[in-house]
Amino acid sequence: MVACEKESFNLDPPSPIDGPVEVWMTKVEESMKESLHGITKAGVYNYAQMDRGDWILDANTLGMVTLAGSQIWWTWEVEDAFRLVGTGDKYALKNLEQKLTGQLNDLVAMVRTRAAKESDIPNFKGSFLGRFPLVLADFWTSDHISERSRRVDAFSGTRARGTLILKRR
Repeated sequence: MVACEKESFNLDPPSPIDGPVEVWMTKVEESMKESLHGITKAGVYNYAQMDRGDWILDANTLGMVTLAGSQIWWTWEVEDAFRLVGTGDKYALKNLEQKLTGQLNDLVAMVRTRAAKESDIPNFKGSFLGRFPLVLADFWTSDHISERSRRVDAFSGTRARGTLILKRR
């Protein structure tokens, strides 16, 4: 499958295109779901096994996987930092803030470098659609932890129209 942003993946299992259209289209859809499930699972696993920058640029890591995997691991890292705070490590959030800020700076440098010249890296040509949201997500998560590391009660969450709205106190 090839998206308009030039990201691509192989259907696994391959889906034959023969017979009535409603039958083979359903099989293609099932194969896409199965393939993307496997790709996402592998990508989330590989996040912990590779340098983050290499993982983002890996030809097997789709843009949507960088978003999902980054957010899954961010959640784990925040939970771990809170666990460490609970065991007495008063610098756990500050250390996480520094790590996230470094990741954000690395990602911005990577996107600027790739945007300045035409990239031959597979799955990075769609950087505006596949990687730019990752910059936004990294910015928000880094900023969120930055505020939390300064003051534990820096944010209060409220629900409005099914969306969590964070307000600074």
